[in-house]
Amino acid sequence: MEDMARLGVSPGLGWSSAHLPLKIQIQIHGREIAFEHLSGKDLRLTILERYTNCRTDAVVWDAGLVLANYLWYNICECDGTLGDSEKTPFAGARVLELGSGTGLVGILAGALGAKKVVLTDLPHAVPMLRKNVEKNWEEVEKYRRSMNCSSGSSDFSSVFHAVDLTWGDADDLKKLTLENCNFEYILMADCVFDPEVTVSLVKTLQDLVQNGVSTSKGGCPTILCANEKRECDKNARSEKLFRELLASHRFALERVENDEMHPEFQSDDIEVHRILYQGGL
Repeated sequence: MEDMARLGVSPGLGWSSAHLPLKIQIQIHGREIAFEHLSGKDLRLTILERYTNCRTDAVVWDAGLVLANYLWYNICECDGTLGDSEKTPFAGARVLELGSGTGLVGILAGALGAKKVVLTDLPHAVPMLRKNVEKNWEEVEKYRRSMNCSSGSSDFSSVFHAVDLTWGDADDLKKLTLENCNFEYILMADCVFDPEVTVSLVKTLQDLVQNGVSTSKGGCPTILCANEKRECDKNARSEKLFRELLASHRFALERVENDEMHPEFQSDDIEVHRILYQGGL
């Protein structure tokens, strides 16, 4: 797929939303990702990355950019004023992100008015997650104020929590669910890449929805994931296994069609899906 860092489009391309495609600039101090709006109420996040190691949490992956774009342009589409927090379904919501990596998607959810965002990843990734949340807190809170949903705090922990979660680890999951029993959204970007890890990921999803994690109204959380198809056998096996395991655990996978995506972010390589739990809570 074309490198998302080169993508950008002018408002004259006929896109019906007041939102413009996100723009990305690689800078010495981090990757600046600009979420732009015709009203002028833009959101500019700076995401620190590590190019000195090969861990999956070290950089912003293209699937994360596509999922962030989907949240910005589709789920949170409004009439162009961005003056009313009720226009975004994230307002007041509790959000869980699995495999947060650098934290881009979860930080965006917080900027869009989420009451609480729990960012999770392996223990070695959590310090960088916290750094990115802290680095962007002032910008996030400024944007929340523009939507009339300020946290009223100078401390990012009033909204964001970065915690360890190893998929399939019963102790990690127990701690997470004891402290957080309600989530309206579960978000995942580029989490399906290895068969062994995929088994643990689906087990975690199953345990979350079957062990009491629900929306504040008692329903099943909205689960959104974005995955990139890569030309390697390991990735293909992971994708196939992911679909099979979801079906066996009573999850349905529903693709977000291209007409729901901005034209600049439509791709055969990266797909966004809704995951629907059909087993009841």
